[in-house]
Amino acid sequence: MRSHTVLVVDDDPVQRLLLSNVLERAFRVNVLAARGGVEALKILQRQTDVIDLMLLNLYMPDMDGVEVLMALSETGASPPLALMSSDQHMLHAAAMLANGYGLPSVATLPKPIDLERLGDVVVRAVGINAQLSQPRRRRLAARAQMSLPIGA
Repeated sequence: MRSHTVLVVDDDPVQRLLLSNVLERAFRVNVLAARGGVEALKILQRQTDVIDLMLLNLYMPDMDGVEVLMALSETGASPPLALMSSDQHMLHAAAMLANGYGLPSVATLPKPIDLERLGDVVVRAVGINAQLSQPRRRRLAARAQMSLPIGA
């Protein structure tokens, strides 16, 4: 049985590190990380068939999330998407855009990210049962939120 892989795309190194740690520890998934849209598309070109979920920040300097959505619509190869932003209007608009492009949008994750919601998205997207009990996931999420903020 192959393990599951999540691609985390965010220009903020603290965000990438925290999300990666939570995903690896709480859900036992492999994590690939990209600093921006350009790097994410390169990773997807090489490894499209192994990525089960992409967490995509919408505001990034090199290529924003909307530009990534447009590029994904042109290639026709996209893993399920969870869109992240502190801007609720942008999240809604980007989700509608992804839907219009026929991209598999799983969820929107408003920032600061609620780690329990993140867990629900990961479990639903990759079709796995978390190897940790719900109380253990809550404790890990609480510990992670106390140590590092997941903000804009």
